[in-house]
Amino acid sequence: MRKNIKSSLMILLAVVLIFSQLSVLSYAGNNNGKGNNPKDYKYDNDHDYDYEHDYDYNKNYNYDENCPYPIDDETKAELRERLNLMVSFGEGNWLGLPSGMEKKGYLPFGLAKRYANGDFPYGLAKKIRDFNCWDDDSSQTLDALKNLIVTAQTKLSVENTKVYLPNSKEKLQVALVAAQNFVTNYSASQVNTIKAEYDKLKAAIQLFDNSEIVSGDYITSLKVILTDLTIYKANYYDKLLPAKKTELDNLIAVISSYTVSNSTLVLTLGTYNSLVTQAEVFKDHLDKLKSLITEAETLLYVDPSATVKVFKNIEGTSPGNYLSGSNLALQTAIKVAKDFIAAYKNEGVTVIENNYYALNMAISTFNKNIILGEDDLATLTMVQVELKAYYDTYYVAVSNPLTTLKTLIDEMQTYIDKTNLLTQAKLNIFLDASKVYIKDLYDAIKAELQIQIDIANNALLDTTHTYGDTERALLLNKVTLADAYLKGTSHKYETLKGYITDLKALIDAFKATAVIVTP
Repeated sequence: MRKNIKSSLMILLAVVLIFSQLSVLSYAGNNNGKGNNPKDYKYDNDHDYDYEHDYDYNKNYNYDENCPYPIDDETKAELRERLNLMVSFGEGNWLGLPSGMEKKGYLPFGLAKRYANGDFPYGLAKKIRDFNCWDDDSSQTLDALKNLIVTAQTKLSVENTKVYLPNSKEKLQVALVAAQNFVTNYSASQVNTIKAEYDKLKAAIQLFDNSEIVSGDYITSLKVILTDLTIYKANYYDKLLPAKKTELDNLIAVISSYTVSNSTLVLTLGTYNSLVTQAEVFKDHLDKLKSLITEAETLLYVDPSATVKVFKNIEGTSPGNYLSGSNLALQTAIKVAKDFIAAYKNEGVTVIENNYYALNMAISTFNKNIILGEDDLATLTMVQVELKAYYDTYYVAVSNPLTTLKTLIDEMQTYIDKTNLLTQAKLNIFLDASKVYIKDLYDAIKAELQIQIDIANNALLDTTHTYGDTERALLLNKVTLADAYLKGTSHKYETLKGYITDLKALIDAFKATAVIVTP
C-alpha cells in the first residue's frame, strides 16, 4: 500500500509543479491531521519502516556531524519546490496550488493524519530528512518565524469561520503579538532565541487548532471507531492483560459519551485526534498481519496474484541487485505468516504480534540487502577519511592502540576496493560504528578552534602594543567568521580545520607587526 501511496503522491506533485509558479513558502507538516473529512477514517495497517538508516547518499559527500546523509543541490532544489507547496496537510488540501485547485480530498483523513505525525512514504521521508539536514533547522531562522506569524494571522482572520472554545482566539492573539514584537525588535544578538520564539508560537497555534469545536462527520467517525473497538473487544478481550482491558473499557466509555444521541459534551479537534490515536492501539492485529503480507508480496513479486509467481528483483553482484538468497528468504517469511493465519485458532495478541514483527523484520532485511553503487562507496570513503583523522590524532602505541578502530578502518577498505559487496545493511553498520569516534573528533577540533578564537580576541584587545591596520582587519574578519561558524548548528570537519589553520597564520602575522606603546 505504501508504494501505491508514494506513486500517487509523486504524480500529484508532478502536476503541481507543472502549474506552479508560486513564491517559496515554508514547509510546515505537523498539524495533526486536523480538519480532514473524518468519513475517510481508517486504521493505518502499514508497518513501520526503519527510517533511521534507509537513506540515500550522495557522491559529493562531505561529512557533517549533524547530517551524515547529504543530498545534492539539484535534488534539493526540486525537493524544496515540492515541500514548499505542502504547507497544510491537515486541512485536507495542498495550500499553494493555483486558484481553483484547493479543493478538499487531495489527502484522505488517514493519510493526512500520518503525514501530520511525520509518517511519510518511504521515498519522501528520506528526502525530507536529507533536505532538512542540509538546511539548518528551519525553526531557527527569522524567515521561518515570519512565515509562522502569517499562518497565525490567517487562522485569526475573518475568513476562518470555524468555531473554537471560548478565549481560544484571544490566547493565540497574545502569542501572535509577542512573536510580532520579537521580529520588530530583533537584533543579531538574539539569533539563539529565534527557535524558542518559533516554538512558543507554534505551540500556541497547535493549542488553537486543537480547540476547534467539531461535530457531524466527526461524531460519525467516532461511531465507526466505536464499532471497531466493540468488535475488537469481542475477539480479543480475554487475551488482553488487565491494564489493557481497563484501557480499552475506558476508551469505549469515553467515545460512547460523545456519540450517544443525548450527549451534551463538546467535542474538540484535539480530543477527537487523541481518541483516534488511542483507538489505533486496538487494531485487529490479524488484519494488520494480512496487510503486511500483501505489502511483502508486492515488494517481492512482479504480480502477486499470478499463479506462477515471478520475483521482481534480481539477485547478483551489480549495484541495484540483491544478495543471493534474498528473494527466497523473504518468500519463506511470507509463507510462515500465511501458514500462521491459515491455522489461526484464537492465539493471544502477543503471538500475532510476534508473527507480524517477524515478517516486518524480513522485509527490512530484504530492503537492506540491496547492493550499493559508486555514490555510496564515495560516502564510505569519506567516512573512512574522518576515522583515519581520528586514528592519527589519538593513537598511542601502548596506552591507546585503538585496535577496534583500526579493524573498522581496515574492514571498510575491503568494501571500498570492492573485495566485498557493499549493501545498505553493511553501510548502516559502518555509519553507526563510526559515530562515537567522529563525535569525539568534532568535539576536540571545535575545542581547538575555540582556543584559537580566544587567542585572537586577546591579541586584538591588547593595548600595550600597536599593530598593523591591514593585519588587524584581516584577523578581526576571520575571527568573526570563525566564531559565527562555531556557534552554528552544523559543522564540517575540514571547515573547522581550515579556520584553525587560517587563524594561526593570521595571529602570527598580526603579532609580527607589534610595536610597544611607549609612555
